[in-house]
Amino acid sequence: MSTVEGEMQKDEDCRHDGTSDSGPNAGVSDPRDGRDKYQWKSNYPREAVKWIWIETSILFFCFVVTVSSIFLVWRGLLPAWLGVDAVPEQAVFSRYAFYSLGGLLGGTVFALKWLYRAVARGFWHVDRRPWRLLTPWVSFSVAFVAGSMIEASLISDGASPSVSSGALAIGFLSGYFADNMVAKMYEVANVLFGTVKTK
Repeated sequence: MSTVEGEMQKDEDCRHDGTSDSGPNAGVSDPRDGRDKYQWKSNYPREAVKWIWIETSILFFCFVVTVSSIFLVWRGLLPAWLGVDAVPEQAVFSRYAFYSLGGLLGGTVFALKWLYRAVARGFWHVDRRPWRLLTPWVSFSVAFVAGSMIEASLISDGASPSVSSGALAIGFLSGYFADNMVAKMYEVANVLFGTVKTK
């Protein structure tokens, strides 16, 4: 295994079970974050603190917009604003919207959790910024495709969620555990297209 692959595997392990000996998820049960009593000042320089709050604001804004959009879809307002008037079309639109918005919510919650743990444990750095800010949108895409595969009976027994809350829950789990969902899609791709044979 190469160095890069090893780092990616450690990162994935940290993402899912929090059992890594180092990194933002290390020692999640320790509320001290390696500090002594009354050591309350930040160890980050002022510029870093500024960018930490900028990232936090962006992710929180994404969280608020996502929850608001879920409410608008649930009330039927968003489909109406987009000109989706027919009842059957609204049902299909709403189901896919719940898959996608659930994924966006799951990815945003995961990014927020990773951000505050990284900051508290001293692992925040600028090179992770694209990952933190793009994770919600990757999760959005993964959840949308996962919903499409469920509707097409590619990763289920043909029974799609009968209520909107089911689609939302599946979307959230697909977004929060996007790596697991991508692994499942890889299995489906192997069945549909076959594996690539290396010489």
